[in-house]
Amino acid sequence: MNRFTISAILLSATLLLTATVPAAATSGHQFLGRWHGIDVDPYGDESNVGLWIIADGWSGGRLFDVRGSDDKTGDWCGGHARMQALAVPDGENENILTTTGTWWCLDPQESVWPFGAGTLTYDPDADTITDGENTYYRGG
Repeated sequence: MNRFTISAILLSATLLLTATVPAAATSGHQFLGRWHGIDVDPYGDESNVGLWIIADGWSGGRLFDVRGSDDKTGDWCGGHARMQALAVPDGENENILTTTGTWWCLDPQESVWPFGAGTLTYDPDADTITDGENTYYRGG
């Protein structure tokens, strides 16, 4: 084998590793993506709720940024609300994220709700996430 062929093989292997190693840390993680649902909590306002979950690039898939929205919050907020949380995988169950975050009302109250803890549970058979009250479906 000449030097050019060996160099080409080494370069190809290096590029392949560079392309696959960072992707392997987060690719296929069941929580990642955009999720939507209908709010059927005890208040029954049937609002549109959404989640956007991304992996923090620096944590190697151990920290997630969760954003949420609710377009009709009822009495607790009186209108649209947004949520931001951090989540970490449960150490014993790969289908559970433990979250801590806060909701804030956009209009008319413009108030912030205190930080709260929760969980997001992924159901691989249905490809859904639940938060204890609502079910979220991929996409939307």
